[in-house]
Amino acid sequence: MEKRCSLCKRIVDSETAEILAMGGFGDPKYICDECAADIETATTSHEFEEIKSAMSRISDKMANNDIINRTTLSAIEEIFTDAKERAQRIKDGTYDFSEDEASVPEESLEVPEELRESDEDRALDEKENKPHKTLNLIIDIVAAAVLVASITFFVLWIL
Repeated sequence: MEKRCSLCKRIVDSETAEILAMGGFGDPKYICDECAADIETATTSHEFEEIKSAMSRISDKMANNDIINRTTLSAIEEIFTDAKERAQRIKDGTYDFSEDEASVPEESLEVPEELRESDEDRALDEKENKPHKTLNLIIDIVAAAVLVASITFFVLWIL
């Protein structure tokens, strides 16, 4: 099934396209490279006019394609709200660009040592799961036997 950009309705490759938002039932709302670039410009540019132009292009695309999907609209509304505030602060000269450069330190992405699974934890989990594995094997064998018996019964009954 071909996927389309949620903003301009161009065909996109769902394997490589960026996701704007996740809709109901885990349905991703994809965007094409051009729309992604406009969103990137609107949210990261240092120039007021560039932000304004990018937001205008996105709005025009949405208006021309009659975008009414609530998930898409709410995602764009949130992006536009932040972009408008940022653009206004840039225009006023009160925006601190060091806020853009603040990022999560690499070491904070690692799992702390005290939360990592140890060899003892793995051994304990394996020991606790051993009776369950045996029980699951017995249930699987009984279920297979019942299935074979049912199929045999229906085949003999039909003949």
